[in-house]
Amino acid sequence: MLESYSHGMKQKLLIVGILLRKPKVVLFDEPTVGLDPKSIRRFKIMLADMAKNGAAVFMCTHILGMAEKLCTSVGIIHRGRLIVKDTVAAVKRLAAGSGEKSLEDVFLELTEQ
Repeated sequence: MLESYSHGMKQKLLIVGILLRKPKVVLFDEPTVGLDPKSIRRFKIMLADMAKNGAAVFMCTHILGMAEKLCTSVGIIHRGRLIVKDTVAAVKRLAAGSGEKSLEDVFLELTEQ
């Protein structure tokens, strides 16, 4: 039966299965892949609530805008090495030039060849 479900529905079931247990520590790897915008919004709200209630949430994502808004600290991995880990604000200050830079700007700058 589960094999007939879409990738997004399978992803939702996995997330719900984890969150129902109310874990103190959770690790997500690209959790929003396959989710529709409404489900992504719900997921972000659930993550924020978990963190507010004392859970440690670790998330690997390529969606840097989401990481910038949700995370208190971030790490950037390049070529298999952790090249920076700090608060979002501190990492954003690593960007060259003046003006407000996004986490995506900083990532691209730090990983440029």
